[in-house]
Amino acid sequence: MNILIVDDQPSVIASLTSTIDWHAAGIDRVYSASSAILAKSILQTENIQILLTDIEMPVENGLELIRWVRRQKREIECILLTSHADFAYAKQGIELGVMDYVIQPASNASIVASVKKVADKISFQNNSARMHSAGEFSNYEINHAAKHFFKTWPDLQDSENFEALLAEKIRRTSLAAPAEKKTAVSFSSL
Repeated sequence: MNILIVDDQPSVIASLTSTIDWHAAGIDRVYSASSAILAKSILQTENIQILLTDIEMPVENGLELIRWVRRQKREIECILLTSHADFAYAKQGIELGVMDYVIQPASNASIVASVKKVADKISFQNNSARMHSAGEFSNYEINHAAKHFFKTWPDLQDSENFEALLAEKIRRTSLAAPAEKKTAVSFSSL
């Protein structure tokens, strides 16, 4: 997972990139930019998952940068890092879907905690998407399918057709199952 740190103060960037153990927070690569313009260039060429940006910067501020990211339909989680505890900024951040709002001066531990929270969310989403595409399902999906399966179960009172109805249900279920998971069912064992 990669992070882009954007701040117009070189001392802040130097401190954040050199004094934090980013690997412990789940970060593989750290990029930095001293302006929103440079940040956009990096965002267009690199695979960035987390944007940690200052708000107050010359020419274009961090909120405008996040608006640009959202217009690009990029799936990047954003954290605001600022020395301005201004409600208007926080409100705009919320409207832009910012994950956190860290007030400077902040300890490295609080910055890492914020980034780790975002990295964990991204990892969870990636794992969920991977499980879903691999055919693994959530408890909700499994329960929903089970309820439907048993709602359509043949009626035992119709004993004359029960075996035929059950055989048809099993056949239809087997058609929907992946080939390697299909199993034969013998009615003699029922």
